[in-house]
Formats: sequence, structure tokens, C-alpha cells
Amino acid sequence: MDSQVLLLAVKSSILSHRLLCSSMENTTDILKKTSAFVLDLLHAKLPPHLLYHNPSHSEEVAHNCRTLALASDMNSEEVEIVQLAGWFHDTGYIDRTDGHEARGVELMEDFLQQMHYPVVRRTIIAGCIRATKMPQSPHSPLEEIVCDADLLNFGTDAFFEKNNLIRGELEFLNGKRFADIEWLQRSEQLLLRHHFHAAQIERMYQPGREKNLSKIRSMISNISPEKCCTAAMTTGTQATH
Repeated sequence: MDSQVLLLAVKSSILSHRLLCSSMENTTDILKKTSAFVLDLLHAKLPPHLLYHNPSHSEEVAHNCRTLALASDMNSEEVEIVQLAGWFHDTGYIDRTDGHEARGVELMEDFLQQMHYPVVRRTIIAGCIRATKMPQSPHSPLEEIVCDADLLNFGTDAFFEKNNLIRGELEFLNGKRFADIEWLQRSEQLLLRHHFHAAQIERMYQPGREKNLSKIRSMISNISPEKCCTAAMTTGTQATH
């Protein structure tokens, strides 16, 4: 593992811990129990090669869910629901990569049923988790919030740090390294296909996404034409987060 990627993973963990601590005063009892359960689960069972889909990512998404829900004037029940979905949305990675959303729903159902959490709310949470499957497919305002929270870094200055983490993760899973130009082209296509779903979030974060896309294109243009041609002949431009 590259030392730079490892350093980014450590920095990401420290930042998300600070985010979690800063929001504890506004956390309901079920959220406190959920965060403790999910963090213990992920730390114990997540494969170490998951540099991006790690406990820090789940903390950050849960925090993003609360921030975006409040920015969208959602009520306290709705804020709680999207935060719970944020905590559980990637828990399925403890068992598998493909289909991890469905496994996350199972883990959520098992835990929240034990907590006697209302079945109607569990059903809504399940829909939010399933909606994060790429390509995202939200069908309600709550699902839109969770999807936008999951990929919020696309519209922030944190994009490139997170993008390097997902690169390291995919390189391990694929058993090969990406050439710089190949990865930049994949990242460009990813940002081109992406859009924020909630109207308020789109207004807030779309400018940042456009800024990141512009920077990616500038980086591509600074790489020699020979490398671009070689990458174009040997690789596609599909990418997933």
C-alpha cells in the first residue's frame, strides 16, 4: 500500500472522529446505540483493504445526512431516519462487495428490531439504503438525502482525497494498479454522470462538483498525449464508487 494512501486513510479517520464528537449533543438514544453498534461491527469485521468504505466513511455519511436533512428543513423524525440509514448503508461490506446494500438492510433490520424501532420507519430506512446502490435511484426526499450524503465529497474540496482512497481500494480488489491517466479519465466520467438529487443540495454543492471536474480535466490535459492514447486503447472509462 502506498504511504500516501495510508496517510490519507489516517487523516480521514481523524476527521470523521471529530465530526462524530461534534454532533453527539444532538444525537438521540437510538442513534447513540446505533453508532456504537455499527462502529464496533465495522472495526471488528471489515476487511483491511477497504480504504474508502471504512468506519470513517460511515461516520461521515451519517453526519452528512443530518447536515443535509436540516438544510432541507426536515423534521426531527426524518433527520433521525436518514442518519440511521447513513450509519447502516455500507455495513454489508463486512460480508461482500456486490450486493452489500441488501446485506446492510438485513443488518439494519436485525438490530433495529431488537431495539423495538417502529417497523414503518425501518421500511423507510431500508429504501434509503437500497437507493444508494450505484447508479443511485432515490424515489423519495429521504432517499435523495441519503444518496447525496453518500457522495457529498463530489462537490467538496475533499473529493481528491477520497478519490485516492477509492483508487487504492479498487487497485487491491482488481489486483492491478491504475495508470494516472486511466484513473483521471475514470474520475472525469464519474463526475460527468453524477448529479445531486435534492434541489437544495444541488444548489449548494453543484458548483463544487463543477470545480472538481474542471480540475480533473486540467490534470488530464497536463499529461502527455502519448500516455492518453495508450490508456484509451487499453482501458475503458467506467468507474464506480
